[in-house]
Amino acid sequence: MKEICSAVLSQHLAARYEGPLGVDMMLVKTAQGIMLHPCIEVDLRRTMGYVALDVARAEYDLPSVLRPLFG
Repeated sequence: MKEICSAVLSQHLAARYEGPLGVDMMLVKTAQGIMLHPCIEVDLRRTMGYVALDVARAEYDLPSVLRPLFG
């Protein structure tokens, strides 16, 4: 999913935006079972999830898992 989102967002945003972003996704119950809805919203900012991982990394000396897509 990361590679697909990166490819699609690069096509639309690379020339216009540089910085952190978040992609909201959700699991949806369907007649076929639980499925992933891959893009509910794109946030062109540092999200609370991003901040929480940053704080956890600083507090527990975790490696960085987030990298900007563009820039």
